[in-house]
Amino acid sequence: MKKKIFFVCSFIVLYLGIELISGFALTLLYAPDLSGAFGNVAHLQSEVVITSTPGLSPLILALLALGLAYGATKLFRLKESY
Repeated sequence: MKKKIFFVCSFIVLYLGIELISGFALTLLYAPDLSGAFGNVAHLQSEVVITSTPGLSPLILALLALGLAYGATKLFRLKESY
């Protein structure tokens, strides 16, 4: 039971950490288009643009966190046996 709780907690912490780092990197690398920003001011009041952010898929991030949590559990088990 202790191993399962450790695995779940490490998975949650790693997943949230990877999401935080990914969001920080996307924010840091964002470059707005300043040349076309003021070209169509008349349409700004009636136009809402909804786009998706290019980044890592949540499934890929979850699999990465799952692998890291599994490795942490194995490492914890090896240290516990000494």
